[in-house]
Amino acid sequence: MKRLLLVIFLLLIIVGCEHKKIQQRLPATEKIENIPNYIIQGFNLTTTEEGIKKTELKAASAQVFEMKKLIFAQKLEMKNYEKDGGITVLSADNAVINTENNSFKAYGNVTIKASNGTVIITDSIFWDDAQKKVIGEGPVSVIKDKNVISGIGFQSDIDMKDIRINKKVKLKVKDIEQDEE
Repeated sequence: MKRLLLVIFLLLIIVGCEHKKIQQRLPATEKIENIPNYIIQGFNLTTTEEGIKKTELKAASAQVFEMKKLIFAQKLEMKNYEKDGGITVLSADNAVINTENNSFKAYGNVTIKASNGTVIITDSIFWDDAQKKVIGEGPVSVIKDKNVISGIGFQSDIDMKDIRINKKVKLKVKDIEQDEE
């Protein structure tokens, strides 16, 4: 009887220890291109042109999708170095960066502070690096010397020197008398 129990016990151990092949499972989409190649905390990206620093982007975190040639960044600040030595600084909650052409869409509390003192506040922008333009389609406020121009949609050069608001343009000018008090 003891022998029978020992044989049953050994069989249970052998059967229980059988090597099972583990099948890897992808997330629900089951497409490898939808899984980031890298997840980075403290992300930094610098672009150069002929050895000269052009842009510098810092983000709290980012996910790099090499197959899609996209980077998703969160809590970012980007510095655009102008040819005349000025720096334009963009900050946003999120961005999707195209690594092929360095263009990106930034969205969520987008603020652009140009070296000439102009500040642009909007909900989202498209930074077209090839055309050297910034385009926004939503509500926008442009602040310069305490004057505020607001409207819907805008287009600008990347140095924020030629800004055009598309529609519903309103201008609020500071009062000179208030400034003198």
